[in-house]
Amino acid sequence: MRHPLLFLIFALFTLVPRTNAAEIVEKRPACRPFLLHSQAAPPYHWESPPAKLSFSPQREEFLVKEISKLPSYGSFLDSFRLWKEEQKSLRKRVSRLECIYFYAKQDTDGDGLPDWQAQIDRRPSAVLFPADDDIDGDGTSNLLDPAPFDPAKKGDGSRIPAHLVAAEKKLQAQIMEKFGILAIDHSDRHSPEVLGNLLFLLEHGPKFASHLKNFRYLYAFSGHDREIDIAAYHLVAKAISIGGIRAFPSAGKVPNPRILSALAHEIGHALLMEKVAAGDLAGLAKKFAHWDVEAKEDLYSEAFFRPHPLHLLLRNKGGREPASAGGPDLSNLVSSYSTSNMHEWFAEAFTADVMVSLGERGLLGTNWRKELVTKPKSRRHHWADYNNISAGLRAWFEMFR
Repeated sequence: MRHPLLFLIFALFTLVPRTNAAEIVEKRPACRPFLLHSQAAPPYHWESPPAKLSFSPQREEFLVKEISKLPSYGSFLDSFRLWKEEQKSLRKRVSRLECIYFYAKQDTDGDGLPDWQAQIDRRPSAVLFPADDDIDGDGTSNLLDPAPFDPAKKGDGSRIPAHLVAAEKKLQAQIMEKFGILAIDHSDRHSPEVLGNLLFLLEHGPKFASHLKNFRYLYAFSGHDREIDIAAYHLVAKAISIGGIRAFPSAGKVPNPRILSALAHEIGHALLMEKVAAGDLAGLAKKFAHWDVEAKEDLYSEAFFRPHPLHLLLRNKGGREPASAGGPDLSNLVSSYSTSNMHEWFAEAFTADVMVSLGERGLLGTNWRKELVTKPKSRRHHWADYNNISAGLRAWFEMFR
């Protein structure tokens, strides 16, 4: 349920760096390309600058300027300024810049478009995603290409290629054929319970979900669990990642409200980033959640990432109760997590709308209202009461159904 700012979930994507006496390589690279599949990107190696400049402000300034000169990296200076305010370690900043500079210069097919982009949510990212959808220029997109760095090996983009066929290939094929969303085994194999619930949601949930341009892939990632960190949305990758067979080892049940709400939440992030203007988000939160913020032109504005005024109250011992239990006006604050920031509030409110709609249509069983309430097991857990969404806010979401 994390915001797209947190791309650290891909930390398992590893490269094997080459080393010799003239090179300095971090044991854990300061950045790494997203592992498309079995064929890894060129390994990172740092040819060390003169020792006196290795981790100096002068070296930092030089790297930022050089990266900003590269094609498609003109905005890097602005994003770096924001990141510099957060990352106080000069050594870590220079290490990241050295790695980014190594990959930012790569252009395998020589088309003027760099292979990798290093800015995620306007910050220099440790995980680099393809900036060129066809790195080797062979006419097959990277994901569908069995050898994305070798133009001599061209894939078939008309169907799920052999190297991406999942262990749960029947469910994978159904989701792809019906909705055009590709489920990919990555650092884990997909769980039949997860894929079954995604298929259920796409069939019975909001029809637009399968048409979002920035949700085309579902990755199974071993770093997720079934309790707290179930899933995450990744705007640049056009993907949702979720726990696989390790987190959900059995066939389980379909529908499973826990999995459905996690998937709906991440789809809510995709909806927000593709269909909702910053001013509309500000107006919506003010009207329905007493969240007073001036209209902004940019969804990445800092104001959208401030907590709700009731955030601390709802996270303390007395506030960790279902939102419908009374107390302060908690209308449309459907979970404690929804008070984290405005992006999470929107995603949680959307989830509530989807889940209530499924329940009202008899698709979640007879006791569905209880299924929409989650009580925290510890202070790390969040409570949720998706019944607490108002008719007015549901009517606003109606335009997307």
